[in-house]
Amino acid sequence: MNSPSSKIQSYLSSTIVVNIFSLIGRSILVYYRLAKLRSRYPTLVFEMPIKIKFDQPNALRLGENISIGAFSEIVVLESTTYSPIKGALDIGDRVIIGRGANIRAAGGPIVIGEGALLAQDVSLIAANHILNPADFYRDQPWDSNRVGVIVGRNVWIGAGVIVLPGVVIGENSVIGAGSVVNKNVPSNQIWAGVPARCIKSLELQVDNEADRH
Repeated sequence: MNSPSSKIQSYLSSTIVVNIFSLIGRSILVYYRLAKLRSRYPTLVFEMPIKIKFDQPNALRLGENISIGAFSEIVVLESTTYSPIKGALDIGDRVIIGRGANIRAAGGPIVIGEGALLAQDVSLIAANHILNPADFYRDQPWDSNRVGVIVGRNVWIGAGVIVLPGVVIGENSVIGAGSVVNKNVPSNQIWAGVPARCIKSLELQVDNEADRH
């Protein structure tokens, strides 16, 4: 007759084995999805570990020479029970996404323009729950009045920035580290703070070679 300690030991051993096989199965699935992405987008560069989840391949559109840092999580869901609005992610050419990014294109589209630079730990959120204290927030549908994020061409988003649903950041603008962006940012401006506000405008500097002679 087995002693209680041997039964516990046997249970723990079987649990560890199950968890190991489960982890291996998930890892194989992750590598399979990444391999399919790499075959579809041969110029895509990413550091491991990384998590990219999508329900429909056509909801994810990537340009050329995109780089994604390790520990990033990208979720693209064309359909979800929380919203009738389709999610999609469109990333332009030569975009750099730093380590630890959190990009959630569900309940609305996210567009990242050509040459944009996202530093470490940037969050782009396409949709959020409505706020009705009569029910648990986690069970409430997403707000369909504020959806999607558009990051314009040549935008630089600093480390730890959170961009909330419904925001458009105009081309060439810069968002300071640690900011929370909850409203539209015009082109050619520097914004920073919580919530983010305009710090200064950027003037286009044209390198006129004739002026140097």
